[in-house]
Order: sequence, then structure tokens, then C-alpha cells
Amino acid sequence: MVTTINRVQRNTNEAINRRIEAATGERIRRLARHPLAIERRLRELDREWDIERVLETNAALIALAGIAMAARLDRRWLMLPALVTTFLFQHAVQGWCPPIPLLRRLLTEPVVTHDGEFDHITGAGLAPLPHQRPIPIWIGGQSAPAYRRIGRLADGWFPQVIPGPALDEARAIVADAATEAGRDPAVLGMEGRVSWTSDGVDKIVDHLGRWRDAGATHVAVNTMNAGLGPVDAHLEVLADVASALSLSK
Repeated sequence: MVTTINRVQRNTNEAINRRIEAATGERIRRLARHPLAIERRLRELDREWDIERVLETNAALIALAGIAMAARLDRRWLMLPALVTTFLFQHAVQGWCPPIPLLRRLLTEPVVTHDGEFDHITGAGLAPLPHQRPIPIWIGGQSAPAYRRIGRLADGWFPQVIPGPALDEARAIVADAATEAGRDPAVLGMEGRVSWTSDGVDKIVDHLGRWRDAGATHVAVNTMNAGLGPVDAHLEVLADVASALSLSK
């Protein structure tokens, strides 16, 4: 099995590696002159999601969605978690996953031939293909490189910040990257997230309004870690939220 110690460097262009090393060295020298900034940056890093956590979260959500749709709609949806777990295994072993453009081709074209920097496919395809084509690919992230990647490649994104200056800055980076890539930023989806607390429906509705004003196209209501107990209690809370928003059940 290939070592994963240097997998990022090994799968990155050498010129990019040199730029990263130079930038890292400069940050270390700057922080050495300002020791108090080190502690502040460490606290910031504790709150950030690295690429591994984003990848694992998105993969788990896609796999769970595929299982749920297979149970309720069509067993062919099981190919979705099968595809995701295959990519996760390859990422763990080799340190990379197929790029988004290739994934889009695999999910839409019956036969794919691809000769890339890290992956080579000859006459392969999924059978049967998903009924919905293309399947939107959304990305999460909380850094300028992640925001630029979202703008270049994603169909939508999951901000890891709440509405406010940080989100405004992130949206600007996403929009600029999309424009530079010849894409329309207005077509990119954005899903916010609000969490249920003891403050009840009114606070949820208020936070949903903030996401709406910030330009969110989707919002998830999180009921985990709220001490609600059985599944029925979670469903009751979601029903109350839907009622407050005049949504049909």
C-alpha cells in the first residue's frame, strides 16, 4: 500500500508544491515575530473544517441519500453509495479522488474514456445510469482555496459560516472564481444550516430569514444534539418549523 505521509505533495504539481512551501515558510517567519498570533490562529484552525472532514461529510451524505432513495424509490440508487465508497477507498489508499469533471462524465455518459494526470479510464461507464442527469455536485469548505474551487467547479455549496461579514466575503470569492471560469455565479446553489435549540420555532424562523436574505437557495434544519430523544420528537419539531413557514407537509 502506498504511504499517505506525502500524498498531497505526491499528487500536486511541483510548481504548486514550491509555492505552498514558500508561503508556509513566510507564515512561520511572520508568526515567529508575533507569538500571540499563533494562539489565535490555532483557535481559528480548531473551528475550521479541513478538506478531509469536508470530503468525509459530503461522501457520507451522498451515500445515505442513495441508501434512502434505494429503500423508498428504486434499488438502482444503491449504485450511488457504491460509487462513493469506492472513491473514498481510493482516496484513503492513494490520496486522491476522481476530479469533479470526471465524476460528472461518469454520472451522465454511458461510456467514458479519460486520460488525466492521476486517473486513466478506458471505455468504462455505469450501468444503468442515474435517472436524473446530471446529478448536481455540491462542495463544502471554509477557506479561500475551497471557495475558489466551489466557484470553478461546483453546482452548489455548503458554507461553514453564518450570515454576516464572513459569509459575504466567502460569497464574493465564489462569485469571482465562477466569473473567471466563465460561469454564472447566480446559478450556484447555497445551502445554509440552522440548528434547533430550546429557544424554539421563533429563533429558527429568524435564522432562516437571515439565510434567505443572504441569498441561500436551500436551508437545512438540524435537530441533532438537541436532546429531543426518539425520532418522532425530531419529526414533530420539523413539522412545527414547516407549519411556521407555511410549508406543505
